[in-house]
Amino acid sequence: MENSKSTQILIKQLTKENIKLRNRIRELERILHSSEKLTTIPAIHKIKTKDTRRRLKLAIEELGKDKEELIHQAILDNARKASKAKQSPYEKAGTIAAVNQLLEERKEMLYQWGGKSELCRIIQDLIVTKGIPCPAKREPTEKTIMKWINQFQKNMESTS
Repeated sequence: MENSKSTQILIKQLTKENIKLRNRIRELERILHSSEKLTTIPAIHKIKTKDTRRRLKLAIEELGKDKEELIHQAILDNARKASKAKQSPYEKAGTIAAVNQLLEERKEMLYQWGGKSELCRIIQDLIVTKGIPCPAKREPTEKTIMKWINQFQKNMESTS
């Protein structure tokens, strides 16, 4: 939820930046075209105009590069959104988060003999009684719950 808000804020900022850059490009192109139309300029002014044109062309090229970066960033953002769309239904429903919270509260049971199977039964009972949210008509199997428990243990070992 927080990640999607930060993504939305980033998208808004990038969109605003993109609009500003587009406007700046238009302005520079307009200036460039108007300066190219001027033909009756004294020699000193011609040199300055050529220098100005060169600087404007360089500025337009730089803005084009920034535009490419923005496009690349937008593609990356879309890819992140697509990867989030591929979340498991248990992740979307909050089942895994609730299971991890329960495991955090009762992690001492993981080290007892038969503790994992007891935790698995507790989790299954809570899912059946709606104590843990679960997607409709998709109760996790015992094998899936054991995978979650093992994953929790691995995460716990890696953080300590």
